[in-house]
Amino acid sequence: MGPGVTYVSSAPIDTSEGQGRDITYAFTDINQLRLDAQPPSPGGLMGGAQGLGAATRTTFSLTRQPGGLAILRVTAPQLSLPGDRRIGPAGNVSPDQIAMVRPLVAGARLAMAIEPVGQLVRTSSPWVEGPRVSIVDIEFDQFLHDDTLRRLQGARTVDDAKAALKESPGVKISFDPEITIEFTPTK
Repeated sequence: MGPGVTYVSSAPIDTSEGQGRDITYAFTDINQLRLDAQPPSPGGLMGGAQGLGAATRTTFSLTRQPGGLAILRVTAPQLSLPGDRRIGPAGNVSPDQIAMVRPLVAGARLAMAIEPVGQLVRTSSPWVEGPRVSIVDIEFDQFLHDDTLRRLQGARTVDDAKAALKESPGVKISFDPEITIEFTPTK
């Protein structure tokens, strides 16, 4: 995750919404933080995504303006389709494949969101709830139980993908390669 990142704690989650773990890490400089969509294989074994490097990495850049405003830029990897098209899942997924995957991801949720400490001024992300800015938020039960995946497979452009996801309340994805979050930090 980058230099200066340390493990802080881990606690089990067992609620009516699901089970899992709440893991907390600390970092000394957000500008050094790197989140890989494809983490390295255990023991350094070669995996299918080896060599992708920055293509699967989310990076952060925080700058402070003279008037006290802070600007956080989040550069996120773009989703890709076969033939180097950028957007949506790869290949065609059959109803049988979806039925096999459903129990494996039942109740799963993948989210990356940022809540700046201070007053949110503006953001380029379309997904804002109070101080929380979502980059990605996918509730797999909803994603796999409606026509979202089928619609997304037909996407050829960013606008097609946005339209495909517009009707799926369980999927929020910002397709911008860079999300900007402007806020006034708490002193």
